[in-house]
Amino acid sequence: MVVIRRTATRAILQVNFETKLGNPIVLFVNHWPSRSGGQMKSEGYRNIAGETLAYFHQRVIDIYGKETPVLVMGDFNDEPFNLSVTQYALFQRSRARVVRGSNPYLLNMMWKLMEQGVGTLFFNNEPNMLDRFL
Repeated sequence: MVVIRRTATRAILQVNFETKLGNPIVLFVNHWPSRSGGQMKSEGYRNIAGETLAYFHQRVIDIYGKETPVLVMGDFNDEPFNLSVTQYALFQRSRARVVRGSNPYLLNMMWKLMEQGVGTLFFNNEPNMLDRFL
């Protein structure tokens, strides 16, 4: 697949909060490019969005430190096992890998729900887990 432009079609919103004790908390709100035109044809744009999220997550770590709480939420328009999520955005299902890993991993807290057949969207009566918290 060839991606002609290097920007995704939607922005990622980053909001930095500070607790009363002065500790930072970072929130990323996402609405990744849709699957319109077909999942494979549009996959490159979601890969770019995932790569962008991982870049900004790494910047948070560089600036505030690895222990800074980060919450990521949104409509990712890909399943938890798609490459945009696992390879580019670095979502993991293993808490141990997130905590001990050297990459800017994010814990995908929706796996257990997905394994139980729960979805955030139903298409053709099949559950999809396109919306998530990490």
